[in-house]
Amino acid sequence: MELNFAADSPPLHAIAAAKIAGVSLVTNPTLAAGSPPTLVLASGQRLHGGLVVLRYIGRIGSLPDFYGRDAYQSSQIDEWLEYAPIFGSGSEFEGACSFVDEYLLQNTFLVGNSLSIADVAVWVGLAVENGATETAGSRAFEVDLPHAEVGKVKLRFAPEPSGYLHIGHSKAALLNQYFADRYKGQVIVRFDDTNPDKESNEFVDNLLKDIETLGIKYSAVTYTSDYFPQLMEMAEKLIKEGKAYVDDTPREKMQHERMEGIESKCRNNSVEENLKLWRK
Repeated sequence: MELNFAADSPPLHAIAAAKIAGVSLVTNPTLAAGSPPTLVLASGQRLHGGLVVLRYIGRIGSLPDFYGRDAYQSSQIDEWLEYAPIFGSGSEFEGACSFVDEYLLQNTFLVGNSLSIADVAVWVGLAVENGATETAGSRAFEVDLPHAEVGKVKLRFAPEPSGYLHIGHSKAALLNQYFADRYKGQVIVRFDDTNPDKESNEFVDNLLKDIETLGIKYSAVTYTSDYFPQLMEMAEKLIKEGKAYVDDTPREKMQHERMEGIESKCRNNSVEENLKLWRK
């Protein structure tokens, strides 16, 4: 048998049903746009229309009860076939999903105790509409980076190697990958290895493995410690310009002052005093 249809509107329910029921089918997407599917039998006889073809496959397929075990079940299946197009109506999609979801709380299959063409039709309706919804959602998520140029964007993912990948890491990494893909840029993994008491190579290895599992494609791995000379130079420059100060307040007291909004005793030190503390 040969199934002819328009390339822009394949009868997925009939094609899926034929595959499930072991019906040999040659597909030919050459009809003009808007044409109804046509099934050409070995005898040369023809059937027209997606649901007509689906019902025929349900009747001849090798799967037991694929179109119902009796007249009542066949009529129930017909009800579902008439209901399935509702999934293509955006305004009614959520309500239809809720109805089917509630129905399947008490039933394994839509009709009877085995798979039928009703299940196939509803599944295809859901799958097609979900694909359209995902596409619309993808368009809605298209966020621009101001002044970004394609091919010149570089993004930094900077986890501290003191633990395993968590949801916060994942969100940041995936967002970086999104913008890297959007602008044909690069993701650079920067390990903030400035707290040696809490860090280990085990965490480095596991973080890299986990972000690769997420599908993150990074172009390089760097470490904050690689840039210590530049950081030291910049810090001293800021101190000399009066834009930074050295604070030797004990950690516990510093945390208390920060929470209470208390000014540090070191904040008003002179540049000379700050440089002296800096070089200790």
